Amino acid sequence: MEIAFGSRLKHAWNAFLGNETFGFRYPLGPSSSYRPDRPIFSRGNERSIITSVYNRIALDASSIAIQHARLDEDGRFTEVIDSSLNSCLSLEANLDQTGRAFIQDVVMSMLDEGCVAIVPTDTDIDPENGSYKIEKLRVGKVLEWYPQHVKLRVYNEQRGEKQDIILPKSTVALVENPFFAIMNEPNSTMQRLIRKLNILDAIDEQSGSGKLNLIIQLPYVIKTEARRQQAEKRRRDIEEQLSGSKYGVAYTDGTEHVVQLNRPIEAKETGFVRDFTNLFLLEHSVQTPELWLRTEEEYRLCSALKRAVWGDTINEPDNGLAFEFRGFTVSFAEGKIFVSDKGHAFAQYELSHFLQDPGAVVRGIRRECLQRDSMRELSKI
Repeated sequence: MEIAFGSRLKHAWNAFLGNETFGFRYPLGPSSSYRPDRPIFSRGNERSIITSVYNRIALDASSIAIQHARLDEDGRFTEVIDSSLNSCLSLEANLDQTGRAFIQDVVMSMLDEGCVAIVPTDTDIDPENGSYKIEKLRVGKVLEWYPQHVKLRVYNEQRGEKQDIILPKSTVALVENPFFAIMNEPNSTMQRLIRKLNILDAIDEQSGSGKLNLIIQLPYVIKTEARRQQAEKRRRDIEEQLSGSKYGVAYTDGTEHVVQLNRPIEAKETGFVRDFTNLFLLEHSVQTPELWLRTEEEYRLCSALKRAVWGDTINEPDNGLAFEFRGFTVSFAEGKIFVSDKGHAFAQYELSHFLQDPGAVVRGIRRECLQRDSMRELSKI
């Protein structure tokens, strides 16, 4: 049956008509271009491939129908209860989420945090006064634990922001990740994997950053402030040449020497300090402690020690790891480094000491070998 034109004018409504000025009779509250109730991942997981794994698990879990059901005396399903709780689980959990989106939020937050709370934000009566009907549900982040209560951070849709509240444990559902020990512990397998992936991402960004890692040797000594400013001006000039060139070509003076490092030197153990080193160490060092070695000989000794220490057979009783240094034998056994002369060990160092301070061990071995060598020469006189 067709609706009369007058009836259509009386009952029809259009979202765009009368909304040109966005006028409302009441304040709308704070606004945001980013959805404020969206879960925020911890420890930078949003930048990792782990997020896609969490999302896949959460999608699979949310695709399973969860219903408020009535069971018989034997625990068998009889019927679905038409209740506000069932409506939250299947239709609309709150003002911003459907039932499926709510379950996905619960699983995603649980995998990331390790434990979350399902909070009934709206009920027909106070939950502490007896049985009640659950009308709205939200996911809460557990901030603090008390004997009978928990402190939670829950999105308040009335204020449009997250709010910290304290609720009894009996009125919320605390859901813990069943794989907490391997996913959420500080040194668990998953956390170690996340750290490794972050390192790989940093290496990829570094290798694709376009940095040249150049060292320019200028034909004058940079000791005064005027010389430093002149050197800085020269560096900026070369950078502008490279960035403004179509093929990345720049020119230097015939008295200048340019050295390109084959890799950036990784910072380790020391902070930002100023010290002296030499060109050989700048070209060959991998980590900053190697820059403080004094000679090429010390660098060669340090490299040989590192190859042996990081080898697969270092922890075996008869590893057979040994090499010659200045006519003496450097060997490894029982977690120690031995320096021997014709089978007699005259110096030893802990492997842990070398890992903590490689420069000190390298200089110690070289010093012991020099002293032993001097004793050899004296014995010949």
